[in-house]
Amino acid sequence: MPDAESDIWEYMVNNNDYPCCWVFEDIRFQLTNGSDEMYLKFICEIARPVVRFENGYWKEFLMEIIC
Repeated sequence: MPDAESDIWEYMVNNNDYPCCWVFEDIRFQLTNGSDEMYLKFICEIARPVVRFENGYWKEFLMEIIC
């Protein structure tokens, strides 16, 4: 796949091939071994109004992170 968005759509939506937490192990996101700033940026993107799907699960994700 050319980018992470395509991977997500193909393997999570179309085929349900990836485990639910695969994103934390994908080296493109640098969440496991990256900096704290990289992780914080990722978390902020989940809740950012411009990118979130309003009817999606972003609130549940955010509550799991902050609680």
